Amino acid sequence: MKPVDHAPPVGARACHPCARYRTHGPVRGRRGSRHPGAWPASVFLAIVAAFSTGCAEPPAPTPAATPIPRIPDLSELDRGFATAVRDAVAAVERDPSSGAAVGALGRLYQAHRYVDQARQCYERAAQLDPSTPEWPYYLGFLAAGRGAHEEAARRFERVLELRPSYWAARVRLGNALLAAAIEKHSGGRYACLLPQDLEQSAERAVDIRNQDLKQVMACDLG
Repeated sequence: MKPVDHAPPVGARACHPCARYRTHGPVRGRRGSRHPGAWPASVFLAIVAAFSTGCAEPPAPTPAATPIPRIPDLSELDRGFATAVRDAVAAVERDPSSGAAVGALGRLYQAHRYVDQARQCYERAAQLDPSTPEWPYYLGFLAAGRGAHEEAARRFERVLELRPSYWAARVRLGNALLAAAIEKHSGGRYACLLPQDLEQSAERAVDIRNQDLKQVMACDLG
């Protein structure tokens, strides 16, 4: 029996699709157009890039800027303080992304006992400049001042994460933890009043000491 030869006869056209691609150039169709498989590499890459761009997730929207905390009426304030506030607000408006400018405005508010405005400034400064330990430190100070000792402890812990050598924050953290524990384990029967929570009425050390002692006596006699 003669073996069957599956090779096409000489001169016959191969029927396999791959046979249309020859080494000497692309095969043209009936109308002379290039076969899609022979498109230049640049065209192929452009198509892939366009497809990838279309399928990529859209960028996250930029959060809206928080309004600058303001004092409703500056006309009733001391002229020097009002001027300082206007200058600080103008600095924030020139560069709203500057945590230092927002924090400086907060310190100005805090120095004149505008605590709510100061807290808002520090919170915004902490968002803009999360690597600066001063903003959580000031937030912890304000939290302790209103008796939110657990929040104060969290703020001071954040400070120490950023700067472990911040000893003032370490001391205030211990005081905040102590105050929170007393209030928690006493079932609210005792509220801890810390020296750091008091607004100092004078700058001399002896006056500060006397003020602290009077507060202690008031607690014992109250």
